[in-house]
Amino acid sequence: MAMSKIGIVIPCFNEERTISKVIRDFKAQLPNADIIVIDNNSSDKTIAIAEKENIKILFENRQGKGNVLRKAFNELDYDIYVVVDADDTYPAEEVHKLIKAVETERVDMAVGTRLDDFKKENKVFCII
Repeated sequence: MAMSKIGIVIPCFNEERTISKVIRDFKAQLPNADIIVIDNNSSDKTIAIAEKENIKILFENRQGKGNVLRKAFNELDYDIYVVVDADDTYPAEEVHKLIKAVETERVDMAVGTRLDDFKKENKVFCII
């Protein structure tokens, strides 16, 4: 089976405290994936910090995650898109379960949750 081309899309709005860790955590888990930060009008040092990580950076002036995702899907070309918040609330090591679901279980989307009060069988991801 051919290896999927994976893009990790990180929408950002004023995430200077966590952006570097999120980028590094996902680089460590998926070293062959592309990481793309899409800035949504940050007024802090988010982009200056992200630029030091040697990743692709795009800009979306229209406010809101929906606009950021529209830009990602219109301008990027990947087999699998991993969309993760820049606030370090999703553990990068769990991404393999989501990718496996898309690659092997014939689903179009796998959605992770950061809620702790889900039942154990639903805690890691839901398949849609």
